This record gives sequence, C-alpha cells and structure tokens, in this order.
Amino acid sequence: MPFPHPPFPNIGYPTSSLLRIVLSLSFVLLLQACSENTSWEKYQDAGEKAYEQHRYADSEKMFLTALKEAQTRQLDNAHLARTTKSLGDLYYGQGKLAEAEPFYRQALATREKTWGTDHPDLVSILTNLAAIYDKQGKLGQAEPLYQRALAASEKASGIEQPQANTIIKNLAKSYNAQGKNKEAEGLYRRVLERRERLLGPDHLQVAMSLDDLAAQYNVQNKFTDAAPLYKRSLAIRQKVLGENSRDVVTSLNKLAATYVLLNEPAQAEVLYKRSLAILERTQGVEHPDTASLLSQLAGVYQSQGRFAESESLYQRALAIMVKLQGPQHPDFSGTLLNLGVLYRNQGRYVEAADLSRHALKIREKALGGSDPQVAHALNMLGAVYLDQGKYTKAEPHFVRALRILEQRTRPIDRFDMVTSLLGLADVYSQTNRKSEAEKLKVRARALRLEQTKATN
Repeated sequence: MPFPHPPFPNIGYPTSSLLRIVLSLSFVLLLQACSENTSWEKYQDAGEKAYEQHRYADSEKMFLTALKEAQTRQLDNAHLARTTKSLGDLYYGQGKLAEAEPFYRQALATREKTWGTDHPDLVSILTNLAAIYDKQGKLGQAEPLYQRALAASEKASGIEQPQANTIIKNLAKSYNAQGKNKEAEGLYRRVLERRERLLGPDHLQVAMSLDDLAAQYNVQNKFTDAAPLYKRSLAIRQKVLGENSRDVVTSLNKLAATYVLLNEPAQAEVLYKRSLAILERTQGVEHPDTASLLSQLAGVYQSQGRFAESESLYQRALAIMVKLQGPQHPDFSGTLLNLGVLYRNQGRYVEAADLSRHALKIREKALGGSDPQVAHALNMLGAVYLDQGKYTKAEPHFVRALRILEQRTRPIDRFDMVTSLLGLADVYSQTNRKSEAEKLKVRARALRLEQTKATN
C-alpha cells in the first residue's frame, strides 16, 4: 500500500539515496563529536596521571590544555566541571589558594546547573572553597559554604562519616573565630545527640563528639562543664579499646589539661602519670610523645612550686627531643621556653634569657620571622629583660611581637597580644612615658573585654 505522504520531501533524489545521505551526515557528526571528546579526554587523563605522580607542572599544563579544548569546542558542563575542579585541586594541594579559588568557583557554578545545590558530589568543592576563605580570613564567606557542605554530606552518608566530622570541626572553628561560640556549641550538641541516638551511648564516635563539645566548653572557659564530658569519653575508650590504647592516652591528657585549667594540679598529676606509664610501656621511654608528656607534667610540678622536680622533667624531655628530633625542631623550642619560665620564676634570669634566645632563633629559622609562635618567644625574652630592669633590651622585643600579631589576617592570639601590650606598657611606665603606657593599657583592657564577650 502506498504511503499517503512521502516519508521525505521530494527534492529530486530517490528515497533510498536521501536516507543514505542523512545517515552519512549523522555518522560524520558523531565521529567529529567523538574526536573532540577524545582530544579533551586525552589531556584530562594525562593531567590526572601526572597529578598522581606528583608531577605538578606537567599536570597543570595538561589540565589547562584540556580546559581550552572544552571551551573551544563548547563541550558540556560535565567536561568543564571536571577540568576546573581538577585545576582547583591541583592548586589547593600546593597551597596556591588564590589560584585555586576561581577554578573551584567555576566548578561549583557549573555543577550546580546540572545537579542542583545540595548534590553529594559538591561536598569536596564546597569544603575546599570554604577552607580557602577561612585561611584568607573571609570567615563570613566560609561559613555558608561549610553549612552547605555539611547538609549535603549528611544527606548522602549521614553525620557519622569521617568527611562529615571534618566539616563539623571546620564549621565550629569558623563560628568560634567569629565569636559565635553559642552556634559552635549548638552544632556539637546536635551531633552528639544524633550519634547517641543512632549509635548508642558507648560508641567511639560518641566519644569523639564528647571530646569536641568538651573542647568547646574549654574555649568558653566552662571548665567545670568540660571535665565530666572528658571523663565519659575516657570511660568509653577504656571499655572499647583497652587501657593501653593510644586514644586512651589522648583522653587522659585532655582531662588532665582541663584539671590544670580548673587549678586542680593534684588531679592533673595523677592523670599525666597514668598516661606516662602507658606511653613508656607501649612506646618506650624515648619517644616524642613521651617527651611532650614529660613537659606537661613538669608544668604541673612548676605550678605547685616543686621546682627541682619540674626542672628534672624538663631536662629529661629536652634530652629525648634532641636525640630523636634534633636541636632545631620547633617542639624543642617550646620546652626551652617552658624551662626558661621556670628559671625566671626562680630569679635565674641569665639562664632564662639564654634559653629564650635559643628558642627564638629556632622558631625564626623554622617558621619565619612573622609567625605568632615567634611573637610568643619574643614576649618571653622581653619579659626576662623586663624583670632584670633592662628596658632598652625589652622594648624592641615587645614592639616586634606586637607588630607580628597586629598583621595577622586571622583572628589574633589575644593572650599573646595582651602580653605584648602590657609588657610594652611596663617599659614605658618605667622610662617616664606614662601617657603612652596608659594608651597601651587601655588597648589591653579592651582586648580582654572582647575576649570575655567572645567566650560567653
């Protein structure tokens, strides 16, 4: 039976010939598309392989070429998103945050068009972009990205996953840095309650949440609220992991540090000694963790006026650090400063100054001249000179420490800032510069008030 209408318009070709032409054109277009895709894929795959082999310069070249291919040939969003995310990851992994940011933003915008705003595959982009803003001090921009990342992660795999836990910690840190301590506390409470409900009261993930909330209480100076949470966390880890677990040592140390903050050195001493016994039994008497713990216990003895015992432990810790890490390690400098404080409290100023200068040189070499830890060492050395009445030597150390802390893009360490201001104010007061001293004291009081508001 003839068709009521011809299947193709009659333009002078037989029907079978026209069909062959259409199929041929379709095949040519398909080949062209495959060629374009293969070209992009070749460069993209080469970039990923180079990245895995840590050949970052080659990886960058391949990814940029793949991006050019995708843009020139107008490939779809999936191609663009994959390449721009790869470039973001490449730069982010090398600490090149300014270079990573625009590629992450482009990858995020492209994938949102395809998947929406809460797709699980957006989590890594959201998290890394938030971390970039965080490190740049753009806390207001980081916070909503962390919130979105957490929501997407919860939707995909639940709040119990390691990825979600990392986002929670980063978001809480962002809250705290903005003085939003209540929001950080509420976040940790919500996570703890959900984990208790889903996993039971004795799960290790619950212990982790207890630690997080306790640490938040310590940030807010709520030490009496923190201690019972650390006790419960310790009990869970002992029950699940056994007494000799490294996580049990960590729990003991956190609880001990909280007792130090509560001004209960006897309680702290008992816990530090338990922790030290476990470390020496499981890792040996010469281990970096053992040295760190000896320094902590020495600090407890120092607070009790047990100076000879404190000095002995500091010296033992220093000997271990020198043997295992060398005399230029930043951890070594911290113990030097602690021993210097002990000497200063005993009036042994020459020895205290020598140790503080040594610690300062180590930190300058290891961390550069503008790190907050350098400012801390400068404050310690300035304080020794101040105690000796050497005001011309003390002044430049406090001034330099103050400049370092004032130039920080992230929220400053208020304790060291107050130390610098008050130390310099003392110098000015002793050298008949009363008005300048008073201005510094006003700044220090304002900073303390700001800290009090932030922790409440």
